[in-house]
Amino acid sequence: MKCGIITFHRAHNYGGILQAYALSNVIKKMGVECEIIDYRCEFIEKLYQPYSLRNLPSAKMFASIVLRNGAFKKDTKVFQDFRSDYLPLSLKAYNNSVQLKELNKEYDVFITGSDQVWSYFTGGFDSAYFLSFVDDVSKKNAYAASFGVSTIPESFVIEYKERLRDFNTITLRETQGKDIIENLLGEKHPVVLDPTLLLDYKDWSILISNNYKYTNTKYLLVYLIAESKETLDLARKIAKEHDLVIFYISNRIYKKRDMINMSEVSVNDWLDLFYNASFIVTNSFHGVAFSINFKKQFFMQLLPGNAKVNSRLENILKKFRLENRQINNIEKIELIPNIDYEEVEVILESERNKSKKYLKKIINIV
Repeated sequence: MKCGIITFHRAHNYGGILQAYALSNVIKKMGVECEIIDYRCEFIEKLYQPYSLRNLPSAKMFASIVLRNGAFKKDTKVFQDFRSDYLPLSLKAYNNSVQLKELNKEYDVFITGSDQVWSYFTGGFDSAYFLSFVDDVSKKNAYAASFGVSTIPESFVIEYKERLRDFNTITLRETQGKDIIENLLGEKHPVVLDPTLLLDYKDWSILISNNYKYTNTKYLLVYLIAESKETLDLARKIAKEHDLVIFYISNRIYKKRDMINMSEVSVNDWLDLFYNASFIVTNSFHGVAFSINFKKQFFMQLLPGNAKVNSRLENILKKFRLENRQINNIEKIELIPNIDYEEVEVILESERNKSKKYLKKIINIV
């Protein structure tokens, strides 16, 4: 048995690369040979092309970075290094669906997921992430696939129906995705854990660098997908109350003088910073996932504005009955009790067992 995974493993994104590692790792532990198909999605490759202030591709991007304190996309080695060191990549790279067709004889089963592989905007709505290149429909499976949104535009409905109609097994990451599939196909499919939650904190400790010079410092960690003044003020308030230094993982152009700004953080050091934090403030899905997995006290705020992907943040809090970790008013945080991880662990262990059961079904392990 040999399994091929297609996912966003080339995104310059900590959660994206770590979920790819986790899924392949869990499948290997189940005794199945597994590779991540080294697919170079044109949309994603362009999205993460490096640039500097002198060669920004558009005025809109200039405004986002300079006026809204956006982040530069640099040709960073941190993700390349992790991919080459830890991901079981296919020997050959593939650039399009025609080339991917070669893989029909290579793998006994295909999995798309996890992450927002079924988003109509995140990955350029690339049909490869719907396994369009797979000839034998009995080999087509999805593990913890995410649409990233709670609803899809009417203009995409027909195409979604066509792409999803012949899967062998579908599992979703969010309840919202389950509802979308039911509305599209009239079928009910299970919701499973993000792959990063299939590994426990002991599994992740293997990757933790433990080489940070601030190891003995008690700190609050800030990790944001999009920066907002309110979220930073929330971090400042908590840090002051608990006498914590603030570590801020950020490649943004303007640094915060009252925080220790950390840019170009390696994937291993990113895990280290989450693992050793005394408190975490985030608006990232995987920021929440690792906070839960590492049993951290944390608060979450939704992404600012009318972000399309906030449903995934709401979903993970609801799954673990942690809705009170979503902060809408920073003046009332003193009234919120600490997380009781005994209750959370019971839910997590139950969800892990259920999710692994579905994964075993996909890779034909009884």
